[in-house]
Amino acid sequence: MPLVHVAPFDVVWHIITATSAGAPPSWQVTRDGVFARNVQIDSEWERCVYFYAGLAKPEYGDMAFVHASSVETGKTGHAAPCDTGGVYEGKCHPFRLPDGSPIPHLDAVAFLMRNDILLTDWRAAFDSYLTDYFALDLNDYLEKRAPNSHDHATWGDPRLPARDLKNFLPGAEPDWPSWAWEVRIEESVPLEDGLLIWVAMEDRNDLLRDLFTTKGSGAYHPVRIPEWIDRMEVDVNFAEAIKEWIQKWLQPKPWNV
Repeated sequence: MPLVHVAPFDVVWHIITATSAGAPPSWQVTRDGVFARNVQIDSEWERCVYFYAGLAKPEYGDMAFVHASSVETGKTGHAAPCDTGGVYEGKCHPFRLPDGSPIPHLDAVAFLMRNDILLTDWRAAFDSYLTDYFALDLNDYLEKRAPNSHDHATWGDPRLPARDLKNFLPGAEPDWPSWAWEVRIEESVPLEDGLLIWVAMEDRNDLLRDLFTTKGSGAYHPVRIPEWIDRMEVDVNFAEAIKEWIQKWLQPKPWNV
């Protein structure tokens, strides 16, 4: 299963220009003063770069980069069988908090620390998770549909959000981050490390190419066109494009995690 990192255009351009002197551009670990850093401090985690296993959340940016499993090689990190920020902030059951409540949820941090899986072990755990929670149709995971076999699932913590029906009640908008896997690599990650493809909305792709090839203005400056720019697809709905690409990429052995 590939890992997906989503970032705003300005962040991508910044790491490219900041390293144009020769060092390769890299995804940087969490900064102080951001919400994710609070989660890490309370959970006693290291700074990290976040990825979703096979999924993308457009709310995090307008560009997405898909990395092969080789991006994990030789690195340290952990994974979680849910979106850790959502649990911490009380956005999903059984840790749901009323709007305006102080965070984190009383039990959230203990749950997150208890379900912290080593980077070297997460793929085997993910395989067991898929077998239990998506046994009827594994593609439901990539389609962001609710777990289809959770009633008989035995894998994982009793308070796992994937077990809680309230996260995917009929007629409600499925809270897919509550059952998607999050992977954290605890060091900066070279942008080209294991890069399979990247996807951007059309206007962002055009702007990026223009900035590479023409004299920029303001904070933007022209830099050498990197090799990875050609590993690109354009789509106004990049999350949908990533899903379709990963489904094809996983064939003919889908779910070889």
